[in-house]
This record gives sequence, C-alpha cells and structure tokens, in this order.
Amino acid sequence: MISINSKKIVLASTAGWRSDLLNQVGIRHRTAPHKYNEPKYREGSLDQFIENIARQKARSLEDEFPDSIIVAADQLACIEHTILYKPGSREGAVEQLEILNGKTHLLVCAVAVLFEGDLISKIETAELKMRNLQRVEIETYVDRDEPWDCAGAYKYESLGASLFEKVKVNDPSTIIGLPIHSLLSILRGLGFSNLIR
Repeated sequence: MISINSKKIVLASTAGWRSDLLNQVGIRHRTAPHKYNEPKYREGSLDQFIENIARQKARSLEDEFPDSIIVAADQLACIEHTILYKPGSREGAVEQLEILNGKTHLLVCAVAVLFEGDLISKIETAELKMRNLQRVEIETYVDRDEPWDCAGAYKYESLGASLFEKVKVNDPSTIIGLPIHSLLSILRGLGFSNLIR
C-alpha cells in the first residue's frame, strides 16, 4: 500500500462540495470539468444508468490526463418513478422541494475511478424523508442555500440537513454527491491509501 498522494488525482467535476470531500480525507487533487454530454434517463435500471454516467465522465478525461487517477461521480433523486435532475433555477428548486415535501425519496449516487485503463465503479443509495414544511420554509431555505445545481434541490452538507426528519444511508457523503467510503475502498483495492504520507 502506498500513499494516494504519490499519484496525480483529477476530479472530473467542478462542484465545490465534491472537492471539499476529497480535501476532508486528505486527497490532494485538481479539478477539471468532464466532457460527457449527459443523457436523460429513459428506462431500465436507474442504478446502472447513473453508474454508467459516472464511468463516462471519467472516460471523457482519459486522453487529457493519461497518467492520473481520474475520479468521477453522478447523482440523481427519484420519487415515485419521477427523476429529479438539477433544478437550474430558484423556481425549479422550490418546485422540486414541493414534490418531496413530507415524502420519502431515494438518492442514488455513483463513483467511478479510472486508472491505467481500468475503470472501477460503485453505487450507493440513500433514503431520505422530508419534513412537512410550509411553503415559506421551503422558499426561505432555497434563498439561503441556492441549491439549483443539486439533484433534489438541497445541500445536505449545509442548511439542507434541516429539511429531513429521517435518513437511511451507509455513507453520509453519498447525499453530498461523492460516496467517500466507496471511493476509498476502490483506491485501496488499487493499492493506494489516504492514511500514508
């Protein structure tokens, strides 16, 4: 086992919260926007769909960073067979949270690691039950956290944790958008540890 920081790490994302998670576990990295044109979900296994997007995001940077370990992730929220993507606006965020209000939904997150041609990925799922909130509470939350670039329209690592009364998840970082436990397991399987300098 050798230090993960002996290799160049590229996070295929410009999302600050994903970069923050890597920083928390001591993984030095650079960020780069992926070059994959993400499709919309149509049919079939949602898990496989999300896992494939994470894998394609990693692959999209393979030629640009051939000597690096590339880390990519993807995440979608699902409620009653409805998929929630990034809302993209204040109005969209309020609308998504109204859909989730008082109900339980699933958040599916995939992580993929590309290293020397090998592509390894894992899926994690979280189940979250949102409180019964008044419209004013939802609007106040959206105005404070501005979660229009988050699937499901909440930032759990911030004020968004206040929205929920019950959460079932193996790895809380799954909700934030990069399942760190799964990532570290993949890296250890490749012979890299974040606990060695």
